[in-house]
Amino acid sequence: MINSSPPPAWLRWVAYGMIGIPVWWLSYFVDRTDISSVWLGYFLPFIPFLFLMRNASALSWKELTIAAILIRTGLLWSTPNLSDDLYRFQWDGRLQDLGISAYAQAPEDIMAGNPDDPVLQQLFPHLNSPEYYSIYPPGAQGLFWLSMQDVPHSVFWLKCMMLILEVLTLYLLPHLLTLMGKLPQQTGWYALNPLVLIELSGNIHLETGMIAGCLLSALLLWKQRYVPAGIAMGMALSIKFTPLMILPLLWRPLGFRNAWTYYLAAGITLAAMFLPVTNIQDLGHIGSSIGLYFHTFEFNGSWFYLYRLSDPDAYWLRDIFRILFPLLTFSLIIRWSWKSNTEKLPVYVVLSLAAFLFLSGNVHPWYLTPLLAAAVFTRLQFPFVWAVLIPLTYITYRTSAYTENYWLVTLEYLLVYTVLITELKRSNG
Repeated sequence: MINSSPPPAWLRWVAYGMIGIPVWWLSYFVDRTDISSVWLGYFLPFIPFLFLMRNASALSWKELTIAAILIRTGLLWSTPNLSDDLYRFQWDGRLQDLGISAYAQAPEDIMAGNPDDPVLQQLFPHLNSPEYYSIYPPGAQGLFWLSMQDVPHSVFWLKCMMLILEVLTLYLLPHLLTLMGKLPQQTGWYALNPLVLIELSGNIHLETGMIAGCLLSALLLWKQRYVPAGIAMGMALSIKFTPLMILPLLWRPLGFRNAWTYYLAAGITLAAMFLPVTNIQDLGHIGSSIGLYFHTFEFNGSWFYLYRLSDPDAYWLRDIFRILFPLLTFSLIIRWSWKSNTEKLPVYVVLSLAAFLFLSGNVHPWYLTPLLAAAVFTRLQFPFVWAVLIPLTYITYRTSAYTENYWLVTLEYLLVYTVLITELKRSNG
C-alpha cells in the first residue's frame, strides 16, 4: 500500500544521499573483478530507492528530478569501470578526427599497418573486439568525434553530452506522464533507479541518447506533430537501432496516413545521418559487424541458453535458436501491432522490448534501461524487479576467464518470469 503523506524533507534528502553515495563509491573506487564490492555498491542504493518510491505519489516530482540530476552530476569525473565500451567510443572518435572512416577498417587491420598515432596505440589494448568493424550508427559517431576534440578530457566531455541527454529525458518523462493522465512522480522509477544511474551516467552507454530521442518523439506524437516526431525518432535510431522494433506498434494508434508521414520523416532523417558514409563497402561492414555481434556474443541469455543444458557444444541447436528466436520476436511484435491502440501502446512497447531481451543470447545490464523508461508509463513491475536482479551477472567478470554462473542466471530469470506471469494473470483476470 502506498502512503499518502511523504517522509519529512530531511529524511527524503538522506534517502537521496543514500542512493548517491554507494553509486559514487562504486563508480569511482571499485574494480569490476571485485564482485563483492560491485554487488554492495549496486544493491545498497536499491534500499533507499524503494523506500522513496513506496511513497512516490506524495513526493514532489521536481524535487526527485533535482536529486536525480545532482547524483548524475556527481558522476561526471568518474571513469567507466564496469564496461570497456568506452575505449571503442574513443577509438572511433579518434579515427574520425584523423579523417578515417570508423567503418572502413577493423582496429586490428589498422594496427597491422603500424599507425604512428599514440592515441590509437594507447587505446588498442583495451578494445574488446578489435577484429570487428564499428557497429555504432552515425549519430553515435558524432558524439564520439566531439568528445575526442579534447583527448585528455574526452571521457569528461562525453559524460557532459550524456548528462545533457539525460536531463532532457528527465524533463520529458514527467511531462509525458502528465499528458497521459498519470502521476509525474512515476518519473522516479527511472530517474533514481540505481541501474540507470550506474550504467548510463557512470559507464556511458548509448541508450542514453536513444531514450531521450524516443521520448521526444513520443511527446511530439502526442501533440500530433508527426514530421518533427519522425525526425526525433530518426535521430534516436542514428544513435542506436533498438527503436526499430517498436515502430510497427505505432501504425494503428496513429492511423495509416499519420503513421506513414511519421515513418517517412524518420526514414529520411536516418538516411540523412548516413550521408557521410559514402562508401557502399562501409555500409556492408556495419551490417556484417551487427550480424557477427548477434551470432558471436553470449551473455546472460534466457531461453537462448537452453541449448547448453544438453551439451554446451550443441552448436546446431544454438544456430537454430539464432534463426528461430528473432523470427518469434518479430512475430510477437507484429501480433501486438494489430492489437495496439493509444491506451495499450505503452504496455505493448514494454512487452516488445522484453520479448527481444528474453529471446536474446546477449543481455547486459544496461540493455534494460529502455525497458525501464517504457515501464514508467505502465503498471508493470517486472522490469524493475529485473533491474534489482541483473547486477548478479557481474559475477562473470570476477576472473579473466569470464565464466558465467548459471545458477544465478537461472535465479534471475525464474524470479523475473514469476513476477511477469503474475502480473499478466492479474491484468487478464
